Amino acid sequence: MSDALRLALALQLGDSAFPGGMYTQSHGLELLVEEGLTGFAAFHEVIECYLLDAAATCEAVAARHVALAAVDHDLTLVGAIDEALDLVRLPSEVRLASRRCGGRMLELGMHLFPDDLRLARYRACVDAATSPGHQTVAMALLGSAAGLTADEIVVVELHNLTTSLISAAVRLGAIDYLLAQRLALACRPLIVAAAARGAALDWRAMHSSAPLLEIAQLRHATASSHLFVS
Repeated sequence: MSDALRLALALQLGDSAFPGGMYTQSHGLELLVEEGLTGFAAFHEVIECYLLDAAATCEAVAARHVALAAVDHDLTLVGAIDEALDLVRLPSEVRLASRRCGGRMLELGMHLFPDDLRLARYRACVDAATSPGHQTVAMALLGSAAGLTADEIVVVELHNLTTSLISAAVRLGAIDYLLAQRLALACRPLIVAAAARGAALDWRAMHSSAPLLEIAQLRHATASSHLFVS
């Protein structure tokens, strides 16, 4: 596969309009916005913390090792990574939202890449409730089916997480589209840094430490507002 074609596929998987409206999770921003989170610097700090202290050592690690396992058609290992990711993501609403999105993405992948049996087989595991089917895992399997490398899949996953946070902030009315684009541009170096930080980490050592967002996510269990997924 040519570099240009792989780039085009990566752009499709990382497009905010994929799959006809990328599944957006709020990540607990509702409470933070209600309590006054606003402005470029504040949101940049939140995203930086999430990318470097959570996603780099959690989703990026999971995406990389799922991509590598997929090359070997080792769905047992994919399932083990999926289960480990499920344990790291403590807030139940976050876990359930990620699972719902993952199931939809696996279904989409089966339509995009019907000859790739890995997607259908793993979707069967999810349907049988033997694997959680998190969105990160589904994205990595789709990326592998598209022919992307593990490094490329990690960058796509981190890009999607960044876009999801920024899109949530826009939907919550905390920032406008101009500030959103400034944030997206400013976060490019953070994505590269996050990918590098988790590159050598074993999937068994996945961990997350972004207390501001994680505490907000846990507080949603008793809050009047709820985490949204679209």
